[in-house]
Amino acid sequence: MKKNRFIANLLILLISVSAFPQNTNTGEGNVVSTDERNDNLEQKNKYTIENFKEDFITPNISEINDNTGQKCACIIFSTEGNGFSVDDAVTVDETTPGQLKVYFPCATEIITIHHPILGSFRYKLPIKLGSRVTYTATIEVKKQYKRLIGRIDPFKYIYGNLEFNVMPFLGPTISIGYKWDQLSAELGFTYGFSKTDDIYYYGSGATILSAYNYQAMRLGLRLGYSISITKKKDMELTPLVGVAYTIINGKEINAVTTTNRGYMDGFNTMSATLGARLSFKFPHFPHWELSLTPEYDLGIYKDDNYDKVKEMNTKLKSWTDGFCLSAALKYNF
Repeated sequence: MKKNRFIANLLILLISVSAFPQNTNTGEGNVVSTDERNDNLEQKNKYTIENFKEDFITPNISEINDNTGQKCACIIFSTEGNGFSVDDAVTVDETTPGQLKVYFPCATEIITIHHPILGSFRYKLPIKLGSRVTYTATIEVKKQYKRLIGRIDPFKYIYGNLEFNVMPFLGPTISIGYKWDQLSAELGFTYGFSKTDDIYYYGSGATILSAYNYQAMRLGLRLGYSISITKKKDMELTPLVGVAYTIINGKEINAVTTTNRGYMDGFNTMSATLGARLSFKFPHFPHWELSLTPEYDLGIYKDDNYDKVKEMNTKLKSWTDGFCLSAALKYNF
């Protein structure tokens, strides 16, 4: 009888033990805290969410509703202008540089954060959101991955332009510039691909003495003042003033004689420039911009040879005087 009772008690003990959650390598059955879940998620990612807390100073006075009609909660993410975006939101306000002001339904528990280079991950909110309550958090790039995206000081940085003259076509321009706050200065060099048609010089009896064409190289200095024209500050208008020094080289095609070589060779001109650059920024690629620049050149110095050759080919005039249009790809260092 005692033996049967011992066996029955042993079976009850085994059944009771098997009813408790078991620890396995996969973690099934474990009770995992919110902080532990986020730690596991962020270990696999190149950035983290830091300092998530309620903001008792900044009031949430927005009247934005979720799809149930309840007032949203607001989370202000500090992003340092590194190109992050957030899903699962009712609306996102990006008008403040380096910040994402995101409005979420109060029932939100997990949000998805994206970056075009660093990837994305799902973040478990550490607290339950409250209606019309403001929270703050920082999206912090891990130290070893900051080199992948770099950082741009919004108040001063170096930039480079690869610019193409659309009208008139002259050639590509490479510029290097420096911007501090809204002011900028840049120095550029244009390599002229465009050439004039052959220009023939005649001697007595209408005999051809020689044939030349001309090609321009250009150095330019521009000063600008940038003005944001959208709330998101992704478009800027920059009035420009500057000066351009153009070197026009003559190349002999068919030399018959050296007569009159003095004015058939190259010459130099100088122009004052006045224009405006319209720039388009990419929210997810903060280093890159596209720009379009209409500009007017006014010749302020031309040597005698220029006036003589200009009469034979009007393309020379378009290189130093008149309206021009260029498009550029800009990289901010």
